[in-house]
Amino acid sequence: MSSISSLKPENAFLSTNRRSKLILPLILSFMLLIFISFKVFRSNNGPHGGIVKVAGKYKIEMKNESSSLTEPKTYFYLLDKNSKSIENSKLTCRVKFFFNDSTSVDGQIVPYEKEGFVNLSAILRFNSCRVAFDLAGETISTIFENETILVKEE
Repeated sequence: MSSISSLKPENAFLSTNRRSKLILPLILSFMLLIFISFKVFRSNNGPHGGIVKVAGKYKIEMKNESSSLTEPKTYFYLLDKNSKSIENSKLTCRVKFFFNDSTSVDGQIVPYEKEGFVNLSAILRFNSCRVAFDLAGETISTIFENETILVKEE
């Protein structure tokens, strides 16, 4: 009996020690996972709060904005490889919006401030859009899916 009772404190210590050895790596792994998740979700955000896509040696940012007080607007920015905006005085922008019923319409794009372009027509329910920037004879383009549509009609 004395040998059994003498093992119990050791077993209790080993059990607690094993738990702490398991819990610490689990907590650290969980924290690392959270950190990576935040990094992944933030990686697509552009300097203006929009979605960024790589287009050759450039990046294109699209930002949908709508509120109950104003008409919906879509903004477009051409970014360099370091995600710095290129001044809109050096380029032109064209956008074609595509809809679920296979129709399309050209956007009414005008310069916005010094770095971007904005679509003047109140188009929010588009399925996708093709954005093309012309910079010194070079065309930089990509296609964006509209993420403001939560449910697509089939």
